[in-house]
Amino acid sequence: MNKILLIILTLVISSIFFNIPAKAENNLNILSSSGTASVYAEPDTAVFSLAIETENKLLTQALQENTNKAQKVMFEIKKLIGKDDSIKTTGFNVNPIYNYDNKERKSVLSGYRVTNRVSVKTKKLSDAGKIIDTAIKNGANKADDLDFMIENKEKYSGELLKKASVQAKQKAFATAESLGLCIKGINRVSTSFSDETVSPYYRGTFSAMEMKTASDGASPPIEAGEVKLNATVSVDFIIENLK
Repeated sequence: MNKILLIILTLVISSIFFNIPAKAENNLNILSSSGTASVYAEPDTAVFSLAIETENKLLTQALQENTNKAQKVMFEIKKLIGKDDSIKTTGFNVNPIYNYDNKERKSVLSGYRVTNRVSVKTKKLSDAGKIIDTAIKNGANKADDLDFMIENKEKYSGELLKKASVQAKQKAFATAESLGLCIKGINRVSTSFSDETVSPYYRGTFSAMEMKTASDGASPPIEAGEVKLNATVSVDFIIENLK
């Protein structure tokens, strides 16, 4: 009975770890293994979007009002951000506004909406709330897409990939030894590196109305949280049966 269980277990393990195609290149027998490594680190950059929207019956007036507000917002933000920070326009839209006329039973042009979207990137994480507050007070209608990231990923990627590689190798050699196999070399290696924000204090949209009704006019409380960096290494080892 124990021999039968051992044979079944060996077959199951083989089906999981081996990739031996009928016509494999050079008739190689392959043992696939992968390793992962992660680390939590403090972000060094905050990125968010601002929207300046204006509406008016006259297109020229809507455009002029939007230009004035956008210039004011950018001017005030540039006072707060650092030399390595940036603010840039990411979108500009002009849309007609229609209202339904019940008497005429049709949609009637009532004005125009102009939207100017800008993106802000700053290293001054502790000032993110203050920057958003300043933008809203000077004409921005919305602040959203708040995200925290690590720009200098190279600081962590090398060590994480090394740890993931060691794990992949250890798993492969342990498996090969337990099955009476010999690892002769490496056929293929692939790596990947990713990051994800973990539990930022706020992810959503700050509207002008919400900011104006906030108690005591304080800046929105924003905590950057942490960023999780992940590395994965996948290796196809060339194997042979021990003689």
